[in-house]
Amino acid sequence: MYSSFVCIFEGSDNLSERQFERALWRKLQHLHDVDSCSHNWDPSVSKDPLSDDFSFSLGGAAFFIIGLNPNSCRKSRQFDYPAVVFNLHSQFEELRRKGKFNSVKDHIRRRDKKFSGSQNPMLATHGDGSEIYQYSGRTVGKSWKCPFQAKS
Repeated sequence: MYSSFVCIFEGSDNLSERQFERALWRKLQHLHDVDSCSHNWDPSVSKDPLSDDFSFSLGGAAFFIIGLNPNSCRKSRQFDYPAVVFNLHSQFEELRRKGKFNSVKDHIRRRDKKFSGSQNPMLATHGDGSEIYQYSGRTVGKSWKCPFQAKS
């Protein structure tokens, strides 16, 4: 079973990419702070944002995060309202088990390149680098610091 859900940022319709990125990480930190009172981090992924095996955990389940912002420079990351999509990490692992992950990944990346005009420079495959750099959709440099801190 594949599952995703979306959280829309109310009252934040005109955020720059940097403002959206800050709002996204504030939202994720707040969700984690509340969630950590009753749920453990998904043990199948790292809670260290710099780890190649990091994924955001909520309700004890790992998620890959996709930030959407009407003011994103990437067309594929634009949406009517600032929002965050939570994709269950386990659905990607299921695609891997079925031998379908690479074809789905390649299809998505080809469509993104066609739609946005270039390949997203922030894309990476889980395990080949931390996914935190992909969350907001903004291109960030090596000096960028993730503001998220998982509780012990």
